[in-house]
Parts: sequence; C-alpha cells; structure tokens
Amino acid sequence: MNGQHFDMELHLVHKDENDQLAVIGLMIKEGASNPVFENVWSALPQEGTAEIVKLSEPIDLTNMLPKEQQSFQYTGSLTTPPCSENVKWIVLEQPIDMSKEQIDAFRQIFPDNHRPIQALEGREVIEK
Repeated sequence: MNGQHFDMELHLVHKDENDQLAVIGLMIKEGASNPVFENVWSALPQEGTAEIVKLSEPIDLTNMLPKEQQSFQYTGSLTTPPCSENVKWIVLEQPIDMSKEQIDAFRQIFPDNHRPIQALEGREVIEK
C-alpha cells in the first residue's frame, strides 16, 4: 500500500442478496500477539485443506478492526479464482498486529499464499 510492504493481508469478503461483492482488506504487521486470532489459529489444520473448521466461539469482527479506520477504496477483482471483477474494495490504512508465531503458523499451512501486485489498469483509488 503506497509502496509499503506488510507481513500479511486479511480479506473479509462480503456478498449481498444481488451477489455483489465487497472486500475489507486489513494489513497485518509483525508485532504483539493478537488475541482475536487465538481461537482461529488453534483450530487451523496442520496442512492446507478445503475442510471446514468449526470454531469454539464466534469471532467479533469489530475487535479485529484497527482504531483508525481511514481507508483506500476502489473497484477491483477478487484475488483468488475466478478473480471476479466489479468488487468494491475497502482497504484500511492502519495495519493490525500479529505475533511472528501467528504469522508463521499461517505461512506454514498456506505457503506462498499470495499473488503478484496488480497494475492499477486505470482504476481510481479514493482515500477516505
């Protein structure tokens, strides 16, 4: 984001009743352990799988968001196949923390889980 690299990125994908997609992107940097993810990380499989994992308690997504919620917004595509277009993106500017151990646990299960940075292709990015 603005040429700055982050350790991870989290996408919260939403779909409305008309199948319109919106994604909230959270940047993640190495720092303090993130208690919101402890329940999730303890339920992760030992290797990548399509298996559905049940959590012992629901996640309150509001606890996941950074205090400052300035964002960059644009219309783009999904980052995974089928890479559908016309997706409303809201990328929060302030990153959240995760410990090195939390980041490494995810990377061990899902190595190289990213794609190259994509060109803007004329998209207008709005800072809010």
